Amino acid sequence: MGVKKKLRILIYSVVVILLTSIFIVNTNYVSASKFVDDDNEIKILHLAGDIEFPPFEYQDKFGDYRGFNVDILRAIAIEEGFEIKFTPMNWDEAVDALMRGEVDGIQGMKYSKNREEFFIFSESYITTATNIFVLKNNNYIKNLDDFENRYVAVQKYDIASDLINNIPNVKKQEYATQEDGIIALSKGEVNAFLGNRFTGLYNIQKNDLYDDIKIIGPEINPEKYCVALNKNQEQWVDVLNSGIKTINDNGTYTKIYNKWFGEEIASIEDYRRKLIYGTLFTLVGVVILFGLFYRINKVLKDIIKKQTNSLEEESSFKEQIINSIFSALVTIGKDGVILSSNSKVSTILNTDRKKLVGFNYKDTVLELLISEFEFSEVINQNQNIINIEKKFELERDDTHKVLEYNLYPLKSKDDEIIGITFTVRDITADKELREKIIMKDKLESIGRLTTSIAHEIRNPISSIKTYVELLPSKYDNEEFRNTISKDVPYQIQRLDNLITNLLNYSKPAKSQRKVVVLNDVILSSMQLVNQKIISKNISIQVNLIDDIKVYVDQYQLEQVLLNLLLNTIDAVEDVQSPNIEILSLASNDKIILKIIDNGIGIPDMVKKQIFEPFYTTKSSGYGLGLSIVHQLTKENGIEISVDSAVDVGTTFGLSFSIGRKE
Repeated sequence: MGVKKKLRILIYSVVVILLTSIFIVNTNYVSASKFVDDDNEIKILHLAGDIEFPPFEYQDKFGDYRGFNVDILRAIAIEEGFEIKFTPMNWDEAVDALMRGEVDGIQGMKYSKNREEFFIFSESYITTATNIFVLKNNNYIKNLDDFENRYVAVQKYDIASDLINNIPNVKKQEYATQEDGIIALSKGEVNAFLGNRFTGLYNIQKNDLYDDIKIIGPEINPEKYCVALNKNQEQWVDVLNSGIKTINDNGTYTKIYNKWFGEEIASIEDYRRKLIYGTLFTLVGVVILFGLFYRINKVLKDIIKKQTNSLEEESSFKEQIINSIFSALVTIGKDGVILSSNSKVSTILNTDRKKLVGFNYKDTVLELLISEFEFSEVINQNQNIINIEKKFELERDDTHKVLEYNLYPLKSKDDEIIGITFTVRDITADKELREKIIMKDKLESIGRLTTSIAHEIRNPISSIKTYVELLPSKYDNEEFRNTISKDVPYQIQRLDNLITNLLNYSKPAKSQRKVVVLNDVILSSMQLVNQKIISKNISIQVNLIDDIKVYVDQYQLEQVLLNLLLNTIDAVEDVQSPNIEILSLASNDKIILKIIDNGIGIPDMVKKQIFEPFYTTKSSGYGLGLSIVHQLTKENGIEISVDSAVDVGTTFGLSFSIGRKE
């Protein structure tokens, strides 16, 4: 046999090996050998998935089915020893296929109570949330309530569709993929798109729409993300749950998660490809002439270049996600050296990012925010330090910002603390608006109380006037002199207390928390509405525990109680035998104060929104009262709850820590 013929046979063999290996890598089946049925055959789990839902699952331009969900299920199949078949299709088709029993399950579906009626779910392997996407020039859509009478794009059968079903007159537009919804928004065919944050950002980057579209508002409806199965496939639930636990315990889950959402980790398929190409390169280098070696080497360079470009695109995508969040984000090592920061640092902290990374935080502007004690608590005690407010003086003038920051431990895959994550956001405008709204509500409440207060003032004045008129004729009466000497100072003190409470209530004081007697605050607040209760023939019972002290701002607590009492009085106004009960209960280290009425009650749909600003069911008013109540209770460390039934009544509960500074 000639040398040329031997060489030709060798080249053909190498090509066959290469094609066979590529087929094995790209197949949509993953198999193992320890999970078999009664006939000793390996069991197959047939799963559908979204053909266009990056980075969770999608079919790339080479026809490969990729994504976070795909890698997770492949890893589970390898660990548990069964075969898995993926069938990519449009999301609505996948859901229909599962409903008809054409597939065993869907590899990634957000859990909800409604869906539990049709499917069974594995344990959750990630939590996902929804965001609102609008055009950059949008100034009228801020949250879900603004969808009324608007065209809103959602993916067909996506859980985002459920979020807007109860919004009046919303004009829902369903699309086969989330990318179609984003493109429809960019063309102005809809007013907003509601969908997954990661997928939305991916499609914005893919279609070069960063100058056209923005995200507004916080994440919505964070919920568990699971494998959804047909109800007749219950035997797979324990298998999948076992696999999820195994890949979490052995670190495989972390690697897959970091690949798609954190640091880049090569997938099993990439590793196989590199191994095959490397082996092929070595064999060809040994047996083939220099010219053939040069050609194969050139092909490998092209492949590496393509993979490098792909890695750069994914890295850019992750960086844009981090830079798109509303807070400044900084990571710091255990030694105090700053490791990284996002672009929001420059805006919020008025500093150049170049002056942070690589420097010890004590030598940067962060020294003004992070104390050594806080840094030590996070590193050494594994503590989260959250929602800390601090004034931040600006160098260029005498103004300042109000910042809110959080510190969290930064851990390795072995759960070892290697540093901290520091996030900070500017809440200056929020604080100013909050104080203005509180002041506005105070003034409105004072207006509503004018009649009652006038009556409360007239009573002691009338008493004093009567004594003064009788004074000339009864001055010689010793009993009269004793009575007037006691009663007039009492009435004057009563007037002084009422006016002092009114002035303290109306002035825009900042929160000044101290230990106060709870009953004194309650009785002081009741004095302002006492006449209103009497004029409306409302029965009131007060049952309070004596000598209970709480750590609050007295005047802010009075405002909370006054708002709740006014709402309670309005609630019982039109019922027979109106009744209000105020009582306090001790529970462990808590005091529970309850304001109970037998009024008209609050419907369930309304109850979910009563603490939202500007939401009201009354014909007058701005809907700020209960919103301010919610804010003031939060500022004072008070937990507020509401329990209500229509035509039965409402109970507002306030939970205090007893005499303890929080």
